[in-house]
Order: sequence, then C-alpha cells, then structure tokens
Amino acid sequence: MGNTKHRQFRRARQRKQLRGIIFVAIVVITLSAAGLLLKQGLWGPSVPVMAGNVIDVRGYMAGFDPKTIRVRAGEEVTLRLINMDSPLHEGGIEHQLAIDDFGINLLAPARQTASVTFTPTEPGVYEFYCDVCCGGRINPSMQGRLIVEAY
Repeated sequence: MGNTKHRQFRRARQRKQLRGIIFVAIVVITLSAAGLLLKQGLWGPSVPVMAGNVIDVRGYMAGFDPKTIRVRAGEEVTLRLINMDSPLHEGGIEHQLAIDDFGINLLAPARQTASVTFTPTEPGVYEFYCDVCCGGRINPSMQGRLIVEAY
C-alpha cells in the first residue's frame, strides 16, 4: 500500500510540474506576441531606404511629424508619407498629405507609405494637410508647412 501512495504522490508531482511548464510556455508566448505588437506600434512600419533627397513625414491621428519641411527651390525632393496608425483603428485610418500648389495628393493606408518626387521652383511657404480623417483640413494638427527656400 505504501508503494501505491508513493506512485500517486509522484504522479501528482509530475502533473504539477507539467502544469507549471505549460504555464511558463503560455506566458512566454503571450509576452513575445505582446512585445512584437508593441514594437510595431511604437516604431511604425519598416520603410526601405530610398536614394536621393528623401523627407519622411509621419502621419498619426495626432498630426504630422515634422510639421515644417524645408527644401531648396530647384532641387528634386521626395516626400514619403508614412502612416503610423494601425489598421485596427476605427475606419482603418488612411492618411493624406496634400499640397494643392504642387498638385500633390498622397494617400497612405494604415501602416503603409506613399511617396512623390517633385522639384519645387518657386520659393515660398506652402500648406500641406490631411483631409481624409481626424476632422479633416480644419483640424490644426493635420496641417503643416512646406518652406521652399531660394537656392
């Protein structure tokens, strides 16, 4: 009878150890998945390196970063809109970077990019904006300035 109790005790201990191992495995998997999602949320989508004069503009629900862009007249420049918002956000969030004076209308779906290359010729201050979300063009956080400086 003592031998039976010993086996039952040993099996109970093994089941407890197995439950502990399964618990640790679930915690590790959960934390790994959470870390991956957090990384994507904080750092945004990965963007490839582009040749030339490339200016990255990040679009968030809270606005643009940077809000002011400086370029030189007569020099080719590529504006790349990086949509930092998640597709899980209400409406799937698409951001726009429009500059009417240059006929630019970039649309970037959630967690993606859009770019345009152009050569501004006239010095001046030009408005850019997003008019597809977040209150549209009237929202002051969804506006910025492109400053074209004389060469």
